Amino acid sequence: MSIRTALLTAALATTGLAGGAQAHSGASWGGAQHKHVKGSRICRFRIVKRRVGSSTVSSKTGSDRAGDLTGGTVDVLVGAEVVETLRLDTPTHGQVITRGRTTARAGAPVSVTFEAPVLDDSGTPIGETEWVTIDLDAIGPADTTGRDARGWQVAARLTERGRLRAVITHDLAGWRGDGIAQVDHQTDSPELAPLAIQEVRQRWVGRLRTDLSERPAVTVASAFTDQTGGVVAAQIGAYGVGDGLVPGLVDATLSDDADGHAVLTGWTRSAGAAALAATLVDYEVEAPVADVEARPQATQQVLLTDPLAFEPGEAPTGFSYVVLLDLLDGSRTPVGTQYEIDMVLPAPITEGAWHGRPHVFADGAGELVAINGPDGYQLQVTWAGEGAGTVTGVNVVFEEPYEGPAPLEIEVHAAPVVQWDAWSIPLGVDLPALSAVSTTLLDAEGQPLATDGFTVAGEGRTVRGAAADAGCTREGDVQVCAADPRTRALRAPTLP
Repeated sequence: MSIRTALLTAALATTGLAGGAQAHSGASWGGAQHKHVKGSRICRFRIVKRRVGSSTVSSKTGSDRAGDLTGGTVDVLVGAEVVETLRLDTPTHGQVITRGRTTARAGAPVSVTFEAPVLDDSGTPIGETEWVTIDLDAIGPADTTGRDARGWQVAARLTERGRLRAVITHDLAGWRGDGIAQVDHQTDSPELAPLAIQEVRQRWVGRLRTDLSERPAVTVASAFTDQTGGVVAAQIGAYGVGDGLVPGLVDATLSDDADGHAVLTGWTRSAGAAALAATLVDYEVEAPVADVEARPQATQQVLLTDPLAFEPGEAPTGFSYVVLLDLLDGSRTPVGTQYEIDMVLPAPITEGAWHGRPHVFADGAGELVAINGPDGYQLQVTWAGEGAGTVTGVNVVFEEPYEGPAPLEIEVHAAPVVQWDAWSIPLGVDLPALSAVSTTLLDAEGQPLATDGFTVAGEGRTVRGAAADAGCTREGDVQVCAADPRTRALRAPTLP
């Protein structure tokens, strides 16, 4: 067993996974049309830090049925020491994910019908069922939402493959996603077409007693058990609880290709990764079956200037400034194309938020984002062209004449703050029924930057990762971000 696998196994042993995992098995239930068994997984894990005192842990899980997972354990580690163990016992905010073939086209109305449990005021089924039909207007690639008077809600959209994806939720947070059966939809045809229930998602929330306000990041190992007490989903990784950069996996997917061989895809963030080492452990034989090291498939660098200052008086927002951008190599010499951007600083829309106005380079290799946030005006440069990962800085020069107030510094410098890398790594073996993935992010000298791990139970694929973007929405030409986007992505990178 490699060092990376040993580290993962030792860390996950604190949650009971190592040597004792049990695969989930399932069958159809309650008349619902289950397309296939995927097993249980941890879809998302977050730590929300409070300024003083405790932090909130939020985990979203996915499974075949609402009762598959009976609870979870979260271990917070500093080094190798577990400083707190938190038990998660009560799932809430149930979501039933369905999908199926459809004849609906963009712009057409759709009705979704399903058998649902009658709920009491807490969201608990009382043993009776009722039929629910929700009409949706003008279905399309973005979610169209409809609800009924009893609190049931459906959000549906057309997928890229032309299928219909419908998510069933309820206004009562205490509903766990149980009791949904016989989901169908109707378009312009009088016939009902089935939607297969693919997954039930639940949210688990708890509050840590440990004060994390002085820590930029912690290591967290989490595991969820089934009705037999066996661990069926687990993961470990570093999670940022401050404003600094936390390197490691952001999202990763373990799937099987057309030949049934395992493939690891996803993306990472770091201050400058050069390779990703991945180990796949088959827990049926309790041994690693693949150990691969790969280079990134694509790289994006994000660079940031210090806050800008302008002549006092009128605000520079809304005015056009012509800026020249030069990328710098390791010797701080300009390389490649010099870019000329007609830049506009955005005016604030939401108090306390970060506002960014993107300006894409003419050749599409990068963009300049003019930021107006709590720290003032800054320029963020994203570079995905030739040499991405080796750029040491960007010089930005303001060209006269100025439409608005003059900058106090005509030439400013943007320094690297985060690097995003996309990965697609064939592992060369069949995808096990129950497996664990361990990854180590390496720098150019082969030194480890971060180690992450997660489990995959059942067939299909799983995704893990902390939120990478800054919770941005778009208001015209401006992106409004609830969280600090400077070490995140205003728009999350996508795999080529």
